[in-house]
Amino acid sequence: RTKEIEMIIANWIYSLSIKKGWIDDFDVIIIRYILRKYFKPLNILQASHGYANSVKFSHDNSKVVLGCGNGTVTILDITLKEDAQMLMGHTNAVHCAQFSRDGKMIVSCSSDKTIRLWSVKLRQEIRKLGGHTDAVTITQFSPNGKTIVSVSLDKIIRLWDVESGQEIMQMKGYRGNVNDIQFSFDGQRIVLASDNGEIEILDVLSGEIICELNGHLRDVLKAQFSSDDLHVISCSKDRTIRVWDAASGQQIRQSLVQLDNIFYILLFANIEQAIVLYTWEKKIGLLDLKTGIEMQRLKKNAQSLIAIDVSSDNNTIVSAYKDGAIQLWKSL
Repeated sequence: RTKEIEMIIANWIYSLSIKKGWIDDFDVIIIRYILRKYFKPLNILQASHGYANSVKFSHDNSKVVLGCGNGTVTILDITLKEDAQMLMGHTNAVHCAQFSRDGKMIVSCSSDKTIRLWSVKLRQEIRKLGGHTDAVTITQFSPNGKTIVSVSLDKIIRLWDVESGQEIMQMKGYRGNVNDIQFSFDGQRIVLASDNGEIEILDVLSGEIICELNGHLRDVLKAQFSSDDLHVISCSKDRTIRVWDAASGQQIRQSLVQLDNIFYILLFANIEQAIVLYTWEKKIGLLDLKTGIEMQRLKKNAQSLIAIDVSSDNNTIVSAYKDGAIQLWKSL
């Protein structure tokens, strides 16, 4: 593959010296050869409610849900067949909102210190979960939809039973702020990324730390399991993206990203493909971790990028901007 890439680059440079015009789609052909995915802008869904702190696809990829700064939870149909639906109940900014895997419920969390469950069909609140003593910044369904994990500025991580709304467990004692928390795909573990540079893997049943991933030199901004649950991928303010063995905690790979303010990544699939979506300022990049080559940049003339997500089939990207625009990108 390295020889093939070198050959492509050499011929690409040579073609620049030929004064016979340029094939407009040549860059697409080359990128698709190497990356096998190339994204182009699709639709812009202009949100009238202001900016979104979070944006997440439904599992069937037909809708996105926004957690908004004005305290609303908004459902958008990306096919534009339905009008935007706003769910109101939070009394302060919503930091995170997510569909359950079956698409029947949404969970959201807010600076009003609450977590709320919503019925997508009825467009109304099912129940309110209270207990945190400060803003709740992250919440997420387990893969089977029976459990919710929440993170708050009160430095307590809580697990909740979806059916009863009752708290199952508290996980205390973390020294730094939690920037990200994710379930494994089998729902048995949770990976935690902290301001103190630490990544910890927790057992869902016991709440105990079963593995620590040490190596980042600054705040870890995001960490998540690969689709086969064998690896964890993370990014940090130390400008590195790292891949870890989820069982042993050993680092497998490290890529240095020569950019400031990197704050979000998503692993497209498993470690064999190792394609990372990462963002900084107004730009979105696709990085091949094996070669360290940036494969594509997605740009939009807008205010700062706030949130981003990838559809479950990895064919669509949605990004939310401070001017309220929701941009869709589709792979060719």
